[in-house]
Amino acid sequence: MQTSGENVEPADKGSNSISPWIKWPVVIYLLGWFVWIAMERNFYHNRVPAQAGIGSITYLNSKTWGFGPGGNETAVVVFKLKQKTTNSLESSPIQFLDSLPRNDRRGYRCRNYSGWTETPFLARETDRMVGTVAGKPITLDAMLNRYGFKIRVPNRISSMIDDAFASEGSYYGGSRCGFFIFVPQKKRGAYIFVG
Repeated sequence: MQTSGENVEPADKGSNSISPWIKWPVVIYLLGWFVWIAMERNFYHNRVPAQAGIGSITYLNSKTWGFGPGGNETAVVVFKLKQKTTNSLESSPIQFLDSLPRNDRRGYRCRNYSGWTETPFLARETDRMVGTVAGKPITLDAMLNRYGFKIRVPNRISSMIDDAFASEGSYYGGSRCGFFIFVPQKKRGAYIFVG
């Protein structure tokens, strides 16, 4: 309480306070960025086989060139496999893969994978432009180079996928929206999209 005769100085706003003209745009930008990341991760979770026991995303690289029907997109997304999925793939892989449900609802057809095959994943033809040799294991680099729009993928990711393509014990299949490979030895799965 102020009594007469006391000299009270106004509170110092100080130079440490951030102007609302700076603070709110930064807060809105960061909030938008977090929402975008969450939506992007949800988008890719909706591209993997339904009920396949896919966990969190451990690596994601997606690039787009152009837009609309003529646009081109390339993506490599690596997921952690849940232990139950890894166990099923190691004990009865074909039974597990054949039990993955189909979903013909509009918007969910990308989850309908077929043609599940055990690796090695061998090239059917030789194509010098893409980098494949008939009868030899295909590489991630060759897959990403197929339509001339390639993205850089760290060596640890491309090596894991290339090793899975070249050896037995991994399983791959395709849908109308991409390619998926289960790599139970590494407890990982990878979604690859080029188109």
